[in-house]
Amino acid sequence: MSRKRKKPVTKKNTHKNSEQNSNFSDGEEEKKNEEQQEQEEEINQTLKKKTKQINYQTRLKSRVSELEKQLSNLEQENEQFKVKEAILQTKAKIYKEQLDYFQKFMNNAMNFATRNNPIFSLPGMGLSSGVNNNPFSNEKFN
Repeated sequence: MSRKRKKPVTKKNTHKNSEQNSNFSDGEEEKKNEEQQEQEEEINQTLKKKTKQINYQTRLKSRVSELEKQLSNLEQENEQFKVKEAILQTKAKIYKEQLDYFQKFMNNAMNFATRNNPIFSLPGMGLSSGVNNNPFSNEKFN
């Protein structure tokens, strides 16, 4: 029991039909070509946008990493300056203590010299106790 297959119906190609088909197909082909070009342009534009975005993001990442390196370098430098500042403050304190010590020492030496030396205590010399006339006295600077 086999069935017979029917042949597909085809139109006869007449000169008039073939011209219409060719004209119709040319118009369709132009439209298809235009659509393909538009699609290709859209794809190219999206690809360009994506590559620009990727390039921008990589530039941003590299800039951020540069700034992070700069920040860490500046933080290290700041710590070094803090250490140097502490050292200099300690030295300044020591120098001030030494200066105070030597000023007191010179005041005591001048007081001792004026009390025990008859040259400084002669009448008419105008040196009473020697403290006010001492050039090393702290009283002039305070």
